[in-house]
Amino acid sequence: WYSLWQRGSLVVITCGFYLQKLLFPFRLCYFSNLSVPVNWLAVVQSSYFWTGSLWIIACAISLKLSRRLAFALGWIGVTLFPVLNIILLPTLARENFLYLPSVGFCLFLCLLMHSLANEVQYSRRRVLGATVTASILLGILYSGATIQRNTSYRDPVTFLESTLKNMTPVPAHLREDVCYFEGVKNLHLTYTNLGKLYKEQGQWDKSAQAFENALRFTPSYFSPHYKSTVKVALGGIYTQTGRLDEAVTLLLEARPEAPKPSEADNLLGIIAIKLSEKEKAEAYFIRALLENKDYAPAHHNLGILYMESDRSQSGIRELKEAARLNPHYRKTLAQYGITPYDE
Repeated sequence: WYSLWQRGSLVVITCGFYLQKLLFPFRLCYFSNLSVPVNWLAVVQSSYFWTGSLWIIACAISLKLSRRLAFALGWIGVTLFPVLNIILLPTLARENFLYLPSVGFCLFLCLLMHSLANEVQYSRRRVLGATVTASILLGILYSGATIQRNTSYRDPVTFLESTLKNMTPVPAHLREDVCYFEGVKNLHLTYTNLGKLYKEQGQWDKSAQAFENALRFTPSYFSPHYKSTVKVALGGIYTQTGRLDEAVTLLLEARPEAPKPSEADNLLGIIAIKLSEKEKAEAYFIRALLENKDYAPAHHNLGILYMESDRSQSGIRELKEAARLNPHYRKTLAQYGITPYDE
């Protein structure tokens, strides 16, 4: 996708991104919004590029002036080397890659304070006092940022909601541009995972909204599986909340490219039952099992359909198979007064 100059400038930009996070650890976010520069103007306008360039210059100067300083700056570079996108990474940047480089940054601060104390001999006590004061202030600042960040890790939902607050959404007109794939991909993943978590908690409206947002951040250059997976999940939410027509439309669109077509067919069968279309429901459940004979929900729903249609023998067989594949469905057998071992 990218030319040599884009790849080279991205390395410097990535380095600048990490250096800025070290200097200003605010608005921390698990995902980054780095983008591959589209032209030289984008490179020149990037503060990350200039930060990375200044670090390279500082490294070159420090080699002549101070080996200790060169070691501190070099430590940052060496420990960042594997994640600078010299070989393009699936995830361009993440804040948790900064654990090892932060050691070099702390060493750099210590050397800087020590150098200041030695240079200003006539007011050494004042410099020492200022150094201690600065150290205390930095400690308070970073401790506060750490405590605040840890509150985002209380549970998965809080973590993802915090992630969304700190991410800058990619504008709609740029989402089909592959240079912005990092931000688009990260927003897609965040909204998708948040939709799943809301679904587990029974927050149907929030789940639907999250999946709808995930679709907005699913560009055409993504694998079709991404969009179809979200559509099947959203179809399930619409089914749960009574938006049946919208659910059918989504599921029929998603099924041809769905990684697991049996899930889409099972949901279509459930909708058909809700619409009193039992023959169509049976066809959907059977098609789901042709796709995946071990898909327990389809066995379970087909069994219930048979039991309510006076086809008890077929119903018992399907319900037993569902219970064998997933013990959770044994309670349905109990409701009909059947044990898994009945002939």
